[in-house]
Amino acid sequence: MSLSSSWGGVLGCRASAVSGIKLIATLPRRAVLAYGDDPAYRVAAAPEELLSFPYGIAWHPRVDSDPPHRWLRQVMRETTAQVIGHQAD
Repeated sequence: MSLSSSWGGVLGCRASAVSGIKLIATLPRRAVLAYGDDPAYRVAAAPEELLSFPYGIAWHPRVDSDPPHRWLRQVMRETTAQVIGHQAD
């Protein structure tokens, strides 16, 4: 998986922000596949107590009809649908 994949954008930026420093980023398993062999990163499984949780997006009503904001929400929905295998509600 490359950083240009659907996970690459924001998640790739988050991962690159912690390279070489003592910070932790919690990322989805699919997002860290690109970093597994990179010595700049240490990939570890999350502890058992981290349960799954629902994701959602929210926005202020004033941007509800804003074209760039509508586009971003649509891209997020489409990407999520590709990753989880179905369209989110």
